Amino acid sequence: MNRETSHQQGKDGEGKAVEYLQKQQHRIVKTNFRNRIGEIDIISVKKQKLYLVEVKTWNSYTGFEPLETFSKSKIVKMRKLAEVFLCVQPSYRNYFISFCLLSIRKHKIEFYTDLF
Repeated sequence: MNRETSHQQGKDGEGKAVEYLQKQQHRIVKTNFRNRIGEIDIISVKKQKLYLVEVKTWNSYTGFEPLETFSKSKIVKMRKLAEVFLCVQPSYRNYFISFCLLSIRKHKIEFYTDLF
């Protein structure tokens, strides 16, 4: 898969993820929150919980389990990005934070919450 096709697949997956979360009564706070450290695909809120969501999209079976995509360095980056987000948006500082993965394979969506 070339880079452009992969990028479009990622954007399509993020769109499906937003729709899925909204159907689960999440309010989308931010998509593609970026800085020099990296990116969080989706940040949403439901009740008093702030969800920081990594979206992974596969069009075919890859042999990987979705949770294998979280390396130690990815976990460190997401935690640092959470700190940056809370500095920029201090109104969310009293929320419980859930680091999540939303996996999309063909038409199957799996949402893993409270991973670390």
